[in-house]
Amino acid sequence: MDSALLAATKAMPDATRIEPFNGLFFKRWQQKIKLVMDISNVLFVLETPKPESDSERYEETLAAWVRADKICKSIILNSLSNELFDVYCGLEHALEIWNALVNKYVVEDAGIKKYAAANFLHFEMTDEKDVSSQIHEFHLITLELKNEGMELPEAFLTAALIEKLPETWREYKNGLKHKRHEMNLEQVIVHIRIEERNRLLARNQMAKQLTVKANVVEDRPREFKPKEFKPKGGAAKSKYNQQYTHPKPHGQTFKKKGEPGLRPNEDEYCF
Repeated sequence: MDSALLAATKAMPDATRIEPFNGLFFKRWQQKIKLVMDISNVLFVLETPKPESDSERYEETLAAWVRADKICKSIILNSLSNELFDVYCGLEHALEIWNALVNKYVVEDAGIKKYAAANFLHFEMTDEKDVSSQIHEFHLITLELKNEGMELPEAFLTAALIEKLPETWREYKNGLKHKRHEMNLEQVIVHIRIEERNRLLARNQMAKQLTVKANVVEDRPREFKPKEFKPKGGAAKSKYNQQYTHPKPHGQTFKKKGEPGLRPNEDEYCF
């Protein structure tokens, strides 16, 4: 343990990439913090009490332990949200802060397990987003279940992924279900991504064909139709079959000979 104590004084760990803990997903945050402490050789502070005065090489080990404790305390506090920092910054040692966080949030994580299980059960893929990105979301949900101590068998996850594909993939889903050769989760994911790429290529080819057909229709010569002649005040008549009538003189009316009201020409009865 002496070598670990001495190594603790050499370098400060880089914990800036850890997302600040805000009260949710404590176990995930806890694992990240432990990993940083282990790499920095200061994790022993959470497992080893402060050296006693009668221990061997007391002054040397005490100085190393105190420095390691400060590093652990800095890692923990700098990985908390501002609200939680204000709550726990008054505690003196890293182990006190750590135990307080464990006692509070390990019990509350029971509700997080139910939340993670509900996310998995209600997750469904749609045609509005590409399938590859939705597979990534599915993978994150399964990792969340694993972090909460609810790791599911790979065969179950494989069948669940196939079943959660969009409704338009029904024939493809049935084909995978009836395959004699069993595939693991990684193989199914690769198979689905290849199918998605093929569907995208087919969709693009169909769009190109429709564009070509539309251009052909637009470029086709139009049939010539003779224009119709529309005289003023009359109905439209064909340009090649017009029948013209002579207009009658204004104010004159003509009647056939012998019709009532027609006076006979006196010259016709002259002797």
